Amino acid sequence: MRSRCLADYEVKREIGEGSFSIVYAAVEKADPHRDVAIKMCFKKQILKEKRVASVHREKCVLARLSTPEYDHPFIVTLYATFQDLEHLYFVLSYAKYGDLLHIMLKRPEKRFNIEDSRFYAAEILSALQHIHSLSYVHRDVKPENCLLAASGHVMLSDFGSVKDLSVKEEKQFEEKAGMRIRRCSFVGTAQYVSPEVLEGGPVSSATDLWALGVVIYQFLTGKHAFHDESEYLIYRRIQKLLYSYPPDFPSSAKDCIDRLLVVKPEERLGSEELRNHEFFSGIDWDNLRNCKPPPIPE
Repeated sequence: MRSRCLADYEVKREIGEGSFSIVYAAVEKADPHRDVAIKMCFKKQILKEKRVASVHREKCVLARLSTPEYDHPFIVTLYATFQDLEHLYFVLSYAKYGDLLHIMLKRPEKRFNIEDSRFYAAEILSALQHIHSLSYVHRDVKPENCLLAASGHVMLSDFGSVKDLSVKEEKQFEEKAGMRIRRCSFVGTAQYVSPEVLEGGPVSSATDLWALGVVIYQFLTGKHAFHDESEYLIYRRIQKLLYSYPPDFPSSAKDCIDRLLVVKPEERLGSEELRNHEFFSGIDWDNLRNCKPPPIPE
């Protein structure tokens, strides 16, 4: 198979951007009915932000998750990668409806009802279970990183922060003047960061499940469980579990969230326990990809 290049695609419009990349909607010229997303990464900016390792890791993980042996219906697919002098290109699944935050904010109440929250959370959990079985931790689970395909089903995306637990971890600390100094700051988004990450401890599948608990709360309320005027104050709230529920919050969802937002990772619900929780009652886990998704607002 010959190598791909940008000339193989007709770029339509810009649909997103990151600190070192721009994402475009495009179609393959050889198959105009096949929509794709092209993530164009700027090499100079990657070097400036010291993101070479994370970009390489994202490419490797997505490539593995896009093979017939390891693909999953609720994870974005990487179709091709190529580069020129100034850019790296990732050709990915196209998310017709954008991300779940965008969809949620289009609802009249700016939140999801319990049925839609349950459905989307189930598909996210299914994707997380799959990557956890391969020793990956996503580390940046949030509605903005959960895209919706044309089918209306979830595609977990943005693996730039992924951690491969099967790879021997580099030394994270160095001794200096008798003190333990952290060599690198944590990754993730403030409102979804778990207590163990804030403490500089090891990450695990439980780290992603904490974030899922925060996401379920956000789905049902339209707000962050942990919010304040600064990141520092948000972190304090996370460490002290300072969050509350609005009146008439669904009891099954409250119990589910409370059993995920636990300071000690080993005391949180695991994936299998979560699947069997009352909040997910009625979910056909074996046939989820064929279940009818929630309607998409115009």
